[in-house]
Amino acid sequence: MTALLTIEDLHVRFAAPDGAVHAVRGVDLEVRPSETVALVGESGSGKSATALAFMGLLPRSAEVTANALRLGDEDLLRDGGRRTRRLRGGRMAMVFQDPLTSLNPHLTVGDQILEAVKLHTDLSGGAARARVVALLDEVGVPQPARRALAWPHQLSGGLRQRALIAMALAGDPALLIADEPTTALDVTVQAQILDLFQRLCADRGTALLLITHDLGVVAAAAHHVAVMYAGRVVERAGVSELFSDTRHPYTRGLLASIPGDLGSRDRLPQIAGAPPDPLDLPSGCPFRPRCPEEVDRCAEEEPPLDGPAACWVKGEAS
Repeated sequence: MTALLTIEDLHVRFAAPDGAVHAVRGVDLEVRPSETVALVGESGSGKSATALAFMGLLPRSAEVTANALRLGDEDLLRDGGRRTRRLRGGRMAMVFQDPLTSLNPHLTVGDQILEAVKLHTDLSGGAARARVVALLDEVGVPQPARRALAWPHQLSGGLRQRALIAMALAGDPALLIADEPTTALDVTVQAQILDLFQRLCADRGTALLLITHDLGVVAAAAHHVAVMYAGRVVERAGVSELFSDTRHPYTRGLLASIPGDLGSRDRLPQIAGAPPDPLDLPSGCPFRPRCPEEVDRCAEEEPPLDGPAACWVKGEAS
């Protein structure tokens, strides 16, 4: 199936007093209709910067370059971002991490969704307000007509997240980006939101790019996974392959850190050290200082992602 979102060799740099921060370094990614692709990694790995780059939501100080950045047949690099602004909220929409800070506290939930409906459809008046109620109903908000009149602080975290999803759906997007959509929610509500995303993708044919650090969420919701570290994709696989035949030591560290039965241990497993400073990356493989499987070549040259993993030891780089 032809890719809906195509990213080839994406780079994002931010100006800083000590030099440019190379936050995204050569990312390649494809998302197809009705498919859920998870972008996984620790904070600072470049996940959100990747999504914000093709959404056109990075600050003007950011430098974005790529060989290709396309949504269907639309070139997102053309026209100085004007094309991206036209598509944003319509053919592609984003659900942000914290619904309480993403919603305007001075407007009712219904008025905020109404604004999106009027901006991205031809509806107005009563038809537009009926559309607001229908969207809230579609995402599982009980008593949607009454909840449309509520202020954001009057709703629970789960209902606020559903309201944000309803707003994102107002323009009937082909691509939905969800940036850590379950982080602030309890486990039961997390499962409900993930089920909602899966149903929406199946019913609407919407593609979903799911940004998360939680591999439990990946296992429950995604078809394919791209693992990021230090601004690069270091492993790419289908979900079942990733969990059954993990190639990169960083991915194995993430999997080992998932809470489970500790047995006789009193501490959760963890990856040693911390992610590198993007202004001072180590020589060779950026994961080398934290890697338990380092070999001499790891210090000499950064491995390419020629196979399933960018790793001289466990990948197929040569």
